[in-house]
Amino acid sequence: MLVNTEWLQEWVSFDLDVDQLAKRLTMAGLEVDSFATVAKCDETVVVGEVTSISIHPSVETLKVCSVNVGHSSEIQIVCGAPDVKTGGKYPVALAGSVIGGREIKKTPVHSVESSGMLCSSAELEFGESSGELMELSETAPVGRSVNAYLQRDDHVLKFELTPNRADCLSLRGVAREVAIIADTHLEKREDSCVAAQSDSQIPVQVKNPEDCPVFCRRIIENIRSDAVTPDWMKERLQRVGLRSIHPIVDITNYVMMELGQPMHAFDTEVINASQIIVRHSQKGEKLVLLDGRELDLGEGMLLIADRKGPVALAGVMGGESSGIHETTSNIMLEAAFFIPQAIRRSVSKFGMHTDASHRFERGVDPSAQQSAIERATELILNIAGGIPGPTQEFRMDEFIEPPQQCNVRHARLNRILGMEIPHNAVEKILNSVSETVTAGNDGWQVVPPAYRFDLAEEHDYVEEVA
Repeated sequence: MLVNTEWLQEWVSFDLDVDQLAKRLTMAGLEVDSFATVAKCDETVVVGEVTSISIHPSVETLKVCSVNVGHSSEIQIVCGAPDVKTGGKYPVALAGSVIGGREIKKTPVHSVESSGMLCSSAELEFGESSGELMELSETAPVGRSVNAYLQRDDHVLKFELTPNRADCLSLRGVAREVAIIADTHLEKREDSCVAAQSDSQIPVQVKNPEDCPVFCRRIIENIRSDAVTPDWMKERLQRVGLRSIHPIVDITNYVMMELGQPMHAFDTEVINASQIIVRHSQKGEKLVLLDGRELDLGEGMLLIADRKGPVALAGVMGGESSGIHETTSNIMLEAAFFIPQAIRRSVSKFGMHTDASHRFERGVDPSAQQSAIERATELILNIAGGIPGPTQEFRMDEFIEPPQQCNVRHARLNRILGMEIPHNAVEKILNSVSETVTAGNDGWQVVPPAYRFDLAEEHDYVEEVA
């Protein structure tokens, strides 16, 4: 699990440097295996816009580019990248920059002066790269340092979480812990709530509610096919180990990392949208997944299907035929609560581990599905447009194990810890990790929030105090 501090600080206010933060989180039980600085270049790498291009007079494969680097200043750069284009915005390493251990200088290239370098992601050590120039958004401010524009004054923490702390497989979950250890507060964030603009709905039949007690969905139509994922989202996804694929897929991944709720988007022009069915697989059924792998499902695997057959291996991976493509304009967003044992069956049978299954196997918050749909809808409308229908929810709470009330005795807590913890200090900590805390004569009655599956018995709360 990777968490970057710049994104984390949108969720929680804290005054700890990265070393202090890593130590405090580790001592609280969330082991930070390592942390690293994000920025790989200095302030002399800036956003540049190519204003004109001509062919080099001596070498046909080279181009002579005029590049606006801010403050009404243009420089000339000789570039061999075939993908450079007029109007494109790219990172520009100015003279004096050091890229890959090499200083960039004003120098003639086959007798034509070049005063900088247009950069790829690989050259800036910004993650994966196909070797092409790193194209920035058309809204990127010319002349601004790339570090500032992409907020790369940042650190990434790598966590080695124990399986019982699934609530921390998200920015929100880690932020809750930081708020406690730093004695601060979560930033106030208004829950997303996007009003329906159409009546478009999709019926669902859940044949196995014991494995899928909650299934939320929403139709969004008329998404722009020319939409692109903004640079800030690409950067955040890259820092937590995910590559940009498509704006809709990126948004569902972004919400998963932010809130901890895996999501999937289906192309409704491909699936039979007359009805979605959540059911177990039957003998002889097959499914080709997004990665091209064909599964012989056998019996008893939890599926999302339409009237024609399976469209996704629930909680693990979607099917190839119903996936999002460049021409997709109408989608169904899905966010569900799958019982962990059901996902473990699929993972065990097929040996597949995905970011989604990693979370579902350990348990996600059974109350978070609608808020995830609303958050994803908000981002989609901002980035790709579209007309949303109403959010629909199937829910059968009788198949969800409710949080259990527990008695925490003050005297026993002190005896186990071998020291006297003041009454008010214990109560403050219990309030920070519980849904409700009721004081009694010898201690407290506590009920954990839905996302804390690890808080079940008295010693669990003693550990929290410790």
